[in-house]
Amino acid sequence: MALENSRPHRFGLVLCPGFSHLAMAMAIEPLFIANWIARRDLFGWNTLSADGLAVMASSGIRTPVDQPLGTTERFDVVLVLASFDARQAATDARLLKWLRWAERTGAEVGAIETGSEVLAAAGIMADQTAPVHWYNIEGMRERYPHVHVTDTIYS
Repeated sequence: MALENSRPHRFGLVLCPGFSHLAMAMAIEPLFIANWIARRDLFGWNTLSADGLAVMASSGIRTPVDQPLGTTERFDVVLVLASFDARQAATDARLLKWLRWAERTGAEVGAIETGSEVLAAAGIMADQTAPVHWYNIEGMRERYPHVHVTDTIYS
C-alpha cells in the first residue's frame, strides 16, 4: 500500500470484449472507497484496451478506456477483465505480449472472471492455480494442462 508521501498504488484494468461491468465495479469501487475514507489517493487506476478504443461490455454498452496497451506506463497491478468472450481475447497477440511485458516489469498480474484464460494463453499461469467457472473448467483443463484449474471462487 502507498505510504503517506509516496505515489498511489497503480492499477491497470484491461477490458476485453464482452467484459462485465459488475467485475469492473468490483475492482474499482473498493479502491475509490479506500481513497475517499483516507481523503487522499492511495490507489489510482486506468482502463486499457488493445487498441485504445471503446470496448463492448457483455451488456452491450460500449465503454471508453483511458489508454491503449503498449503504453510505457507501469502499473503495480494489472487485472484482465473478461467474461463471455475470453477465448477471443486469448488470441490477441498484442494483449498477450503486453501482459508478459507487464509481468516482466514488476506488475502483479491477475484476472477477474474468465480473464484467467487470457493469462493462461499468455503463459503467465504455468504451475499456478486458476479458479474457473464450472462452465469453462473442462475446456480450460484441456487447453492449458500446465495450469492448476480449480472450481473455487478465488485464488
